[in-house]
Amino acid sequence: MPDLPFMLFGSDNVSKIAFTEAPCVFIASALHSGFPRITFRPENLEGSFGHTVNASSFVDTVVFTSSVEGPVTAHFGAFCFPKDTSYLATEFGDYSQYNSSSPEWRSTILYFMPRTSVEGPCKGRGTHKLGGNVFIVFNALQTITASANSACPAVVLAPTNVPAFYYTTSTCSIIQASVNSSENIDVLTVQNGVLPLKNTYLFTFTHSATQDFLRDAILLVTTSEKWTQNDLQFSYGSPYYGSGNCGLEINVKLPPDEKNVSGSFDTNPYGGGQVYYTLYLPSYVYTLTEFQFLGEDFGCMTLDMVYHSPNIKWSGSLQFANSFTLANVERIEFKYQRRHRYYDCALNGALTIYYNFRVLDLSCETESGLRQNRQRMEP
Repeated sequence: MPDLPFMLFGSDNVSKIAFTEAPCVFIASALHSGFPRITFRPENLEGSFGHTVNASSFVDTVVFTSSVEGPVTAHFGAFCFPKDTSYLATEFGDYSQYNSSSPEWRSTILYFMPRTSVEGPCKGRGTHKLGGNVFIVFNALQTITASANSACPAVVLAPTNVPAFYYTTSTCSIIQASVNSSENIDVLTVQNGVLPLKNTYLFTFTHSATQDFLRDAILLVTTSEKWTQNDLQFSYGSPYYGSGNCGLEINVKLPPDEKNVSGSFDTNPYGGGQVYYTLYLPSYVYTLTEFQFLGEDFGCMTLDMVYHSPNIKWSGSLQFANSFTLANVERIEFKYQRRHRYYDCALNGALTIYYNFRVLDLSCETESGLRQNRQRMEP
């Protein structure tokens, strides 16, 4: 297991966890069939066991008001283990009837963090003031206010299986967050203890901004010693793409007086099922859009692509090169699909796609140069 903090899903097959310092656990669950049987038995370095703790003894059933379909029943609670805890023997319940495309697969999140943080700089902060500065999202559209400082980042947990649109339940995790903050906020992925990440940095919020992404749990980190006031609005993925699938739509906007804009989007390293990414680009007469992939492993996944320009629609399933360029594209769609079981590929076939959109200034382009560009733009 990595150092604290980290998270586990209820569906992770973990029987024992080792710690370098005493932990607290926060549990958020949207498993509608009833709260799963989760137990912990602490052990110290000398091999002495403490009393078995049943999560039902500290996890409360709470009711949230949903913007989609009325009241939502969920489960949330926290518990801090003895200060000499070095190991936890665990039982997370039976998930054998589900697979990685099921809404229930990531419907229970267990977040572990240092007890010293919960009882120290983060004391009394977060949802229900349980400490740890841990917040939960149990709604297809939800706004929270999460303060943070350099000693106490804010944590947001977003289990799946929450109410989504058209009276469905969400297989997707968070796909979009808007923030209004007095300081820049770094957003990090909370790594899974079974499948740790080499790099947890996701992006930086600059004051008032909106960002599209796919994650089950995130950290909001700031270098400010003062408490920053961060108003965040979260929304879950769309179920319109069919059962077990997610959709993420990204509208690229060109800043005023600019002819170039760059960005990126990536798959959820802990997500499941198919994901459809649609990139909408500004319409100009002559444009170039460059794409570059990072972390591609086509032994773990397939990637289908459809792109639309004023006169062309192209589609196909390709083993893409590391980069390619398209001319005058207005919309491009990627369909990401796992090829193997959830745990069988490193980082689950995670993929980051970078793009650079550029409006061409024809007065600076030669006719031969344009011909060369057009020749290399087709995939």
